[in-house]
Amino acid sequence: MVMSMTGYGDGEAVNENGTVRVEIRSVNHRYFEPVFRLPSVFMMFEQRLRKRIAGKIGRGRLEIRIFFDAGARAAEQYRLDPAVARQALAALIELETLTGQFIENKPALIAGLDGVMSGRTIPESGDEAMLALVLEATDKALAGLMHMRESEGGVLADNILALCDALAESVGRVEAYAADMPARQRAKLEERIQTLLGEMTDEYYPGQRLAAEVALLIDRLAIDEEIVRLKSHIEQVRQTIALAEPIGKRLDFLAQEMNREVNTIGSKTGDLADLVVMMKNDVEKFREQVQNVE
Repeated sequence: MVMSMTGYGDGEAVNENGTVRVEIRSVNHRYFEPVFRLPSVFMMFEQRLRKRIAGKIGRGRLEIRIFFDAGARAAEQYRLDPAVARQALAALIELETLTGQFIENKPALIAGLDGVMSGRTIPESGDEAMLALVLEATDKALAGLMHMRESEGGVLADNILALCDALAESVGRVEAYAADMPARQRAKLEERIQTLLGEMTDEYYPGQRLAAEVALLIDRLAIDEEIVRLKSHIEQVRQTIALAEPIGKRLDFLAQEMNREVNTIGSKTGDLADLVVMMKNDVEKFREQVQNVE
């Protein structure tokens, strides 16, 4: 199953202690890289959350934001230190004077400073009860995230398979060209030799020597191996799409290998310039799609 690395999910859990809301956003990344934005009182839960999320997500960069609202109990839990707040306000006003720049929303800035607000945000029911609330909201957010990643993964899979079909069709045309290559190259070589030597052609290039020259030329320009490998890579992509595991890195490797084979075919077959350009374009589209597969 193809899973996209792009997605969003949110979840909320409520009990008598308050409300926890979790938001998770993910984008493509080579590795699993969670970034947490937690209230300071939840920092102790980060490793447990990381493990929980890693059990669902193979790779991608995730931003996890957690919000806590203590509701009616907030007034009982928080205390303002007026002296510290006044000192912070004086410092901001002095900074305005020094810089000549007005600082907007001073109360919000002051409230976020250490020592201005104090109090417990973890209810008396204990850390484990609060952890359970956070995990419940996280699981809901993960479920939404996974649903979106799976949905977008289905679209990616369809696009990737369509590109494989287009590449397979182009490879068929290249294969037909390769089958006629010996006769075509022999005709070209004979024409060139005839143009250069005229009546002396048989003297300098008797049938046996001409055959040897054609054999060397065909061997140098042969693309049979590239065709076989390219067809194999396309089939491997189709098989990989059906695997129930993270497949992005494997598909990325196959994209590199397909690009290598197409480039080699292009360097050996000047007659197929337009077709090779089309194949390179399809491989590049394939690579771009793969970048977002987990």
